[in-house]
Amino acid sequence: DLNMFFKAVLLGLVAFASADNDDCKNFLFDECHYPPAVTAVHVGSMAECQATCDLYATFDQCNFFTYDSSSVVDENCKIYVGESIQDFRDGCNLVGGVANKCVVYEDSCQVDLNCTPCTACGSPDDYACGGYMKSKCSNIGGGNAVETAALKERSQCSSFCQINQFASYFVFHLEEGLCECFASDEKTCTMTIVTQGTDINACG
Repeated sequence: DLNMFFKAVLLGLVAFASADNDDCKNFLFDECHYPPAVTAVHVGSMAECQATCDLYATFDQCNFFTYDSSSVVDENCKIYVGESIQDFRDGCNLVGGVANKCVVYEDSCQVDLNCTPCTACGSPDDYACGGYMKSKCSNIGGGNAVETAALKERSQCSSFCQINQFASYFVFHLEEGLCECFASDEKTCTMTIVTQGTDINACG
């Protein structure tokens, strides 16, 4: 009917709250500038760290937390407030993500000829994993880039790697202006950055 037609047109024009869990949780943010931690404690699991964040959030003292799984860190759970997660991400020198799809950290994304569909990792959907980010990563892409380039912006790096038929993952170094394209999203990460309210069971 007519209502169904208009709904289909709307979905075809703008992808609101669309989120592919695998793509969204596959981003990494490293070499970041952290605000002073509200608290730092030792916990036995990420779930315990999230429970700590949720407790602090009841009096507006947790925007996001980090959980470090390496055995060398004692205070492996840190609680942060005073900075939005978007501002925090913008301050990270190294960013990595999928290079073969259009994935953005917004509540919605614009569908166009190059992005059908697009993935909005900032969606309020409980199962959107834009608030689940890896950090302290090594052996990215198996350690060998299939192509590199000198570029100035993260979006340029993502687009550049999409052109390479062998690349599925990009890593951008902001200060160095270096873009690396990898054939694999393989990586070993010891820390996870999680926005308060993220479903870690769906994203972990």
